Amino acid sequence: ICDDKTPTLPESLIKAFDDTIHKGSESPALTAKILNLPSVHYLAQFLSEIDPQAMKKTYEFFYQEISQKLHESIEEQYNELQERKLSNNSKDIALRSFKNALLKYYYRFDEKAGAPYFYKQFSTATNMTDSITALHRLSAFDSPEFSKAKTEFYNQWEKDSLVINKWLSIMALSKQEGAFEKIKACNKDPAYDSTNPNKVIALLF
Repeated sequence: ICDDKTPTLPESLIKAFDDTIHKGSESPALTAKILNLPSVHYLAQFLSEIDPQAMKKTYEFFYQEISQKLHESIEEQYNELQERKLSNNSKDIALRSFKNALLKYYYRFDEKAGAPYFYKQFSTATNMTDSITALHRLSAFDSPEFSKAKTEFYNQWEKDSLVINKWLSIMALSKQEGAFEKIKACNKDPAYDSTNPNKVIALLF
């Protein structure tokens, strides 16, 4: 990626991910951990030179490649879990983690095609994890679904400062064009308070 060459993933790695996804419901908490990639901050510790743009491209390539190569497997497992009424017992919490790990890959190769599915999870969510994960996926691009979701989430939680901090973070992390202007607009939002360290961190860090 640093040399503008087209990278590839080993077939053995793709097959390993496929097997892991198919058997994910057997050990959902562990599978979710496997599917959730290490953070950029973690990986940066092992690099002598840090190239933020190269790291961003590498992450996006990996997600898109797995998403496209294993679309049918991801879709099958995700839809099965999305249709289930998961409760708050330990087993279902683990299954919910697995489902939301899959959502991070689902339609990563074509975000706009996935928007209706992301919004469906958002609009039917009965817990914060499902709601936040779906809103985060929608924030990657401008769409009618994202416009509705961000407004609905804000209106529902505007009185809850801690939850609105999550909303501010998602707005700040958006990959849409004009994201910087949107961050500046958030500075003027009543939900933002420049004297509150938590809100500054949520929006700017």
